[in-house]
Amino acid sequence: MEEEKFCGSKLVHAMSMMCASYYSPDDIAMSSVKRKGIIEICCTRPCSLYVLSHYCKTLRKEYVEMFLELGNARFYSGDK
Repeated sequence: MEEEKFCGSKLVHAMSMMCASYYSPDDIAMSSVKRKGIIEICCTRPCSLYVLSHYCKTLRKEYVEMFLELGNARFYSGDK
């Protein structure tokens, strides 16, 4: 699967299709891990669905199955 930019309504659509639940602002504030925002990672530069999936709290079942079936390495693009 190729990388692409996810911005605006395309980002909202991708996340709504992939995520069963989302992190709340409280979850993010309490996280000890500082990570770049989804806009910086997947809008200003292309990213894979696997990278985008890390911004979901819980993935929808069909995406979990897809990642397991095809293997995470195929979706992971690494840091650029």
